Amino acid sequence: MFVLKGKFHKLKNDGYIYWNFIRHMVRAQMLPEASKLLADLLWIEAKLQVTGSSDLLSDYIALAPKQLSLEVRFG
Repeated sequence: MFVLKGKFHKLKNDGYIYWNFIRHMVRAQMLPEASKLLADLLWIEAKLQVTGSSDLLSDYIALAPKQLSLEVRFG
């Protein structure tokens, strides 16, 4: 049995998980966990390699109206 212990960036790309994991967390009201994952640079790197930037941005947008404990600064 494979146990992640919070190391979600080690998930195997099965063509589904990286595309849908955050949205499932948001729907399950796992908002603090989703927010933490979206701040995890290892997760971001792994997700970007699989999905590209537009899907990552969609995750931030999906979480933003609910709870987003990230401060993003531009410039």
